[in-house]
Amino acid sequence: MTTDSPVLLLAPRINDTGLRLRTAAGLRGLRAVTAASWQAPRELLGAPVHVYGGPLFGDAVGRELGLALLEPAEDWLARLPLALTGRRVSATTLAEARTLPGPAFVKPPASGARSDRRPRLRHRQRMAHDHAP
Repeated sequence: MTTDSPVLLLAPRINDTGLRLRTAAGLRGLRAVTAASWQAPRELLGAPVHVYGGPLFGDAVGRELGLALLEPAEDWLARLPLALTGRRVSATTLAEARTLPGPAFVKPPASGARSDRRPRLRHRQRMAHDHAP
């Protein structure tokens, strides 16, 4: 049985974010389905589906549903306004990060980053109101 109504498909592993999304989906008139496995439920094949569950789950069910994941730009976090992040964030190379003055939180790109991209790091510089570790 397929459905013409939009559905939110959640990964089998239930977490707080998934529960919140399930609630939000219901408030917007979407039916939410938690997958029983890493396969798309047969009832959703051919239906309009929104998927939540991370890149591995998205890849696994996306093929069956005819969907592809949207990948944000590597510097998406650095482009957010300071008012949202509460700190200055920049995308830089490892060599540039090594020259930063003072303490900094440095994180490598996501493990699934495309290999044809130049290696870059996300750098978050502590603001005055941040607490030192």
